[in-house]
Amino acid sequence: FFGKVGGIAWNSETQIEIENSPEDPITESDSGTDISYGIGVGFRAQKATVRVEYEWFDIGGGDGISMITLGAAYRF
Repeated sequence: FFGKVGGIAWNSETQIEIENSPEDPITESDSGTDISYGIGVGFRAQKATVRVEYEWFDIGGGDGISMITLGAAYRF
């Protein structure tokens, strides 16, 4: 089992365009650096490793973003 804490640098751009409108699209941009957290478990068998992780990113002070990842590695 493992845990991790780190940082994330992010950029976001949103564009809203109304179809058949003479107005220019509305564009909003934001960026920042925030904290990220994670927990996971790894299984090792000889030279192969499989990891499952849950990560949460506290982006922009809102609800944040989370993801679950599955990774594999082989050591030569």
